[in-house]
Amino acid sequence: MTILTLAFRCKHSGTDVRTSELYGTYERLCEKNATTPLSQRRFRDRLDDLAMLGLATKQQNNDGLSDGKYNSYETDIGFETIAEALNDLDTPTHL
Repeated sequence: MTILTLAFRCKHSGTDVRTSELYGTYERLCEKNATTPLSQRRFRDRLDDLAMLGLATKQQNNDGLSDGKYNSYETDIGFETIAEALNDLDTPTHL
């Protein structure tokens, strides 16, 4: 569900997305699919795993005192491609 969330948000925002924004979308996706969401820390770990595997790009940002440090992620893998692959695996993908 982590890669699906990332691809969905990148498709609709057109740019990289902050971890906190991704997690909110992820929670809603899990709720719609009657799946228990990972903790925010585990979700971040999964995003880092995707970046390590080359499926996502991680950007570390530092906006000073106003916004502080945060990570943002993006992927070039299309949402439809990921949704189709998950459907082939019988994984729920209701958005």
